[in-house]
Amino acid sequence: MTYTPRLRASVRVFVNSLHAELRGSARVFFNSLHAELRGSVRVFVNSLHAELRGSVRVFVNSLHAELRGSARVFINDLHAELRGSVRVFVGIIYTPREDVGRGCSLTVKEEKMAEILQEKWMRAVAVTTTILAVLTSIAASRSAYCVAQSQILTAKEGSSWAYYQAKSIKQNLAETQRKAFEVDLIDSVGERLTRLTEELNQYQSEIYRYEKEKADIKKQAEDYGKENAINGRKGNQFSLAVVFFQIGIMLSSVAALLKRKEMWIVGMIFGIIATVYLANGLFLFF
Repeated sequence: MTYTPRLRASVRVFVNSLHAELRGSARVFFNSLHAELRGSVRVFVNSLHAELRGSVRVFVNSLHAELRGSARVFINDLHAELRGSVRVFVGIIYTPREDVGRGCSLTVKEEKMAEILQEKWMRAVAVTTTILAVLTSIAASRSAYCVAQSQILTAKEGSSWAYYQAKSIKQNLAETQRKAFEVDLIDSVGERLTRLTEELNQYQSEIYRYEKEKADIKKQAEDYGKENAINGRKGNQFSLAVVFFQIGIMLSSVAALLKRKEMWIVGMIFGIIATVYLANGLFLFF
């Protein structure tokens, strides 16, 4: 069996060369795969970010234009309605005098209107109805603003979380490459060991950077969510204020037509409730 040492030496040389060849091929494969993945992810993230920015910009612009148009139409309709209501109300209370000869006399209808004017609460109805109408316009405009702001904050929050996900993908790729270099370091010596150590440190620093950027992006997204929640609370308060203001205006108008003071008092109670909701929407007392 004199050929055994030679056979062992040949097998050892073959195994070593095969191992070196496989390690080199695997390293080349992983490096090319990592470069390909990094390029693909970078292109995907950039295209996704550009697409999201464009979509958000178009959505916000269209929403802003739509809300401005709706608010303008609502305010114009409300102004016309209030002007008509005040004109009709003033026409009911105040009637013109008719000249008879050289003197002035009152008709039967004017005498009845004079009796109505003696009731001071009718004047209070006109004043309070006007005040409620003004407060209604303020609450309606703030409610429309909260709706627009909520849409914008929702879009910003979604964009931030998408950016956070892109950073997570990059961090996972860097961690995979770092593990590959850690495996290569086991049997490396000399200059190759130094080069692999430098590359390993580079990937480690990238992982730390991604982790910090993710923390900042997450905090920003959570801030958008909190701000959106507060904005939603304010919008609900303004919407309730508009409803109660409209009920108060309706009851006050009917009270003026029917000359029912108790109905006007009930309308004022609704107006006070609406004012409380309006103040809470502005300052969030509770």
